[in-house]
Amino acid sequence: MRCYRNLSVTSPIKPLVFLNDPLAHGAFVRSEDLSIPNVGLHALFPGSQANFAYLQMENRLCELFSLARTQAVPSPRRQQTVAELRAEFCRLNDEKAQQWARHRAPAGTVNTGSGDGHRSIRNCPCLFVFAWLKNWFQFARLAALSITLHHIVLKS
Repeated sequence: MRCYRNLSVTSPIKPLVFLNDPLAHGAFVRSEDLSIPNVGLHALFPGSQANFAYLQMENRLCELFSLARTQAVPSPRRQQTVAELRAEFCRLNDEKAQQWARHRAPAGTVNTGSGDGHRSIRNCPCLFVFAWLKNWFQFARLAALSITLHHIVLKS
């Protein structure tokens, strides 16, 4: 599962669409609240296709975290799963922060690929294949976490 951590949910081709204007609302403030997805100043527009994979991932992480918290008997495996869910949420939040910063960048700024791992190639067909694969791997990672959590709940 750890081998997929370097794959992003967001796309360099289709940036996230925020409900609030990043230019008018200042720097990104990270949240570690896993109780309710897509709320607050940095909420994403739910109807945007560019936000679909991100919102699906965020919703599933919140569902799994809620399920893990409701478990009565703590165990090392449950604690590890909760820690992995928190780490994944933080990584996802980092992607949102990068997208927020891109929206705040002055007009005409070019993405050189430094710092965020994305190339600035725009019309390469391989990027579309990569985007599809990256989303599939993200959902596979969540499925693995979900199965682990399901086994923990069944054993309790």
